[in-house]
Amino acid sequence: MSATIKKKPFPYLIINNFLNKKKFNNLSKKFPNYLFNNIKNNVFRNNIHINHPDFVKFLNNEKEWTKFIESLTGKKFVNYLLKLFKNDFKKFDLNISLDKTYQYLSYNFDRSNLNMISKIKIGLKLRFFTLRNLLLRILGIISIRIDVQCARSKSGYSLRPHTDQRSKVIVVLFYLNDMRDARGRYISNLNLYKNKSNDPKTWTRHPKKNETTKFKSVHITKNKIIIMLNSKNAYHGVDKFKSKNYRKFIYLSLSVANYKNIWN
Repeated sequence: MSATIKKKPFPYLIINNFLNKKKFNNLSKKFPNYLFNNIKNNVFRNNIHINHPDFVKFLNNEKEWTKFIESLTGKKFVNYLLKLFKNDFKKFDLNISLDKTYQYLSYNFDRSNLNMISKIKIGLKLRFFTLRNLLLRILGIISIRIDVQCARSKSGYSLRPHTDQRSKVIVVLFYLNDMRDARGRYISNLNLYKNKSNDPKTWTRHPKKNETTKFKSVHITKNKIIIMLNSKNAYHGVDKFKSKNYRKFIYLSLSVANYKNIWN
């Protein structure tokens, strides 16, 4: 992966052509639109967790997708992400050490449209995760939860400047299609923002409109991956767009599951 991490105002990395062309094309043409078409709600963005029963069925029939998800959630890639920002953790006020970690794949939290037996199984697994994380904390081991969602958003979707949940250390976005209008102009850009204040104590997750300023606008193009340290000042948002095309992407995050307030 040949790209340079940008350090200011927060660490992030943008890689074009993340996968080779053949692998990417196989993923793109097999994107599970039908799973999203079955979701009946009026929200502009829908997420399907990779462990949702419907998505698991999809993976069972799509080897290329299975290999891709396994590569994203495997130790090699997760350790690459942790190593990528290792020198930035303390500098950007992470108040725990990630030298000793236990990594696990998050389970599906969406219990809608599931039968009672499936709901009971999820409840038991979540309780097991809670107890295991508690034990790991006693042993001084950081529990890293790996969350991966397949996402699709439609015309009208936008996001105001924000940072992701404070329990998250690293967030990753991988795009499966270009976002352009009829004239070929880029739409639905991912915008990166800087807080106007130099005092970290004033940095909130959802700042007011006049508290941030945009310093970069990233075009949404196929096979692009964006990796960000989710520091307290890692502000990002999405331009509202109008199009018949959907915005398709994978969202991955690494969260600390057994500590709260991981950022000073």
